[in-house]
Amino acid sequence: MSTGGNPARGGNSEEAGLWVFAPERGLLSIAGLGTLLDGSGSTMYLRDRQGQNRILLQLDADGNPSIEMRDSNGNVTWRAQ
Repeated sequence: MSTGGNPARGGNSEEAGLWVFAPERGLLSIAGLGTLLDGSGSTMYLRDRQGQNRILLQLDADGNPSIEMRDSNGNVTWRAQ
């Protein structure tokens, strides 16, 4: 869990998140919930064990939601906006 962004990237007071890591994959997160790195909204994702986003939920800066489901190659198989 982090707040205030990554200090190595200069930090960002609007950046915060919670990540779940697969024990066998080191620093590869398999689930996450947080603000977007550029501060333009929020995101929640689930990844497979290879690190591919499979489900991606986002809110843009205006609060508009979107949902994407992707196959193992990263191709969008379903989307709602």
